Amino acid sequence: NSSTPYFDINIPYIIGVDVATGSGKDNSAIVIINPYTLDVVAEFKSPYIGVVELMKVITTIASIVPKGIFCLESNSIGKSIVDMVLHTKMEHRFYYDPQLDITKNAIRKGNMDELASMKAQSKERGYIGTNVSPSTRDTMFKLLQRYVHDFKEHIYSQYLVDDICSLIRKKNGRIEAGPGAHDDIVMAYNHCIYVLTYGYNLMRYGIDKTRCSYEKTYDVLKEYDEQEDEKIVDNMIPYDHPTEYEEQFRDELIDMVNNRT
Repeated sequence: NSSTPYFDINIPYIIGVDVATGSGKDNSAIVIINPYTLDVVAEFKSPYIGVVELMKVITTIASIVPKGIFCLESNSIGKSIVDMVLHTKMEHRFYYDPQLDITKNAIRKGNMDELASMKAQSKERGYIGTNVSPSTRDTMFKLLQRYVHDFKEHIYSQYLVDDICSLIRKKNGRIEAGPGAHDDIVMAYNHCIYVLTYGYNLMRYGIDKTRCSYEKTYDVLKEYDEQEDEKIVDNMIPYDHPTEYEEQFRDELIDMVNNRT
C-alpha cells in the first residue's frame, strides 16, 4: 500500500500504549511490533502530549494500520483513553478481556436508561487494556529479560534500546528507570510482549501464533536438548550384562587367584 509504505496492511501489528499526563515529566509512549517476527517497526514518545491529543494519534495509527490491535495500559490516566474508546467504534481494535462481548454490549446499551448505561460502561472500563498490578509488572519484566536474552536482534529501535539500557534493579528487586531516565517506551513494549505471550485467543484479532517465526528457535533448541538427553548414560542404573571393564577386572582377579595357587 503506497499510502503506508512502512507497514504491511495485512499484518495484525501489536501496538503497545503507555499513557502519561502530558505535564512534561513522564512520556506517553507507543511501540508497534510485528507479532510474527518480533521486529519493532515504530515507536513514539512525548512528555507533552495530553490524553485528547494521544487519542488523536491512536486514531491516526488505527487508520494507517487497519488490522493492528492496541494493547493499552488501563491504570490511572489510561482509564481516560479507555473512556474515549468506549465512545467510539474502535472498541474491537483494543485488546480486551474475553468476558466483554462488545457486540452484545453495543446492542444492550441502546435499551438501557442513562443510569444503567453508565453502570455498564463503568464495568466495561475494567475489561479493556491491561491493569498493571505489581505481579503483572513483575511478569512483564521477566518477559522482557527473556526477550532481550533470546531475541535481542529484533530490539534495535533507538528509544527502546535507550530505555532498556537505563533500567536498574533496586534492592527490593523492582526493575525501573534509573535516576533521570524513563521506562515509558519499555512499558509500551512490555504491553506488546505480554499480550503476545499471554493474550487469550489472539485469533480473535487475526494473530496466528503458528506463524511466529521467532518461536521456532525454541522448537529447535527443545528438539536438540531432547536428542542430547537420549545420549546421556545414567550411571546409577545397573546394566543387564557385565561391561567390558567389569569383564576385564574379573579376568584379572581370576589370574591373581590362579597365580597364588
